[in-house]
This record gives sequence, structure tokens and C-alpha cells, in this order.
Amino acid sequence: MTTNWATTRKASDYLGVSESTLYLLRRDEVLKANIDWRRKFPSNKSGVLYDLEQCERTLQARFETDSKTLELARA
Repeated sequence: MTTNWATTRKASDYLGVSESTLYLLRRDEVLKANIDWRRKFPSNKSGVLYDLEQCERTLQARFETDSKTLELARA
């Protein structure tokens, strides 16, 4: 199985979110290192690459709404 790794700009376009949103998702650990994204080189200043299909699955699982998990507002 081949993985489709992409730069931040391409991942941003593919996922329909801004580059800064991708950064926030990484910072808040919604997107996990070495699962959803990885560094190009082993350095903190290195750019990152995203596994597009894994990111899409992660975001769908995290943000999809399900009627069983919704909290109902009480009046």
C-alpha cells in the first residue's frame, strides 16, 4: 500500500482547510505525529508532510456528528 504524502500547501487544498488550521490541528494533537504527518527531515525546523488519506479519516472521525453523541440543549 502506498502512502500519498503531501506538503502543507497541497494538504491544505486537499482537506479544504487553511495552512494555519493544519498547524493548529498538529499543535492540539488532533493530527498525530508519525500517523497523520511527519517531518521531511529529523529536525524541528524541517517542513512537514501529511498522509492525505489518513488525515481525512482522522478529521472525519473527529468531527462528524452522530445523533447518539450530540448533547441536547435543555431549556
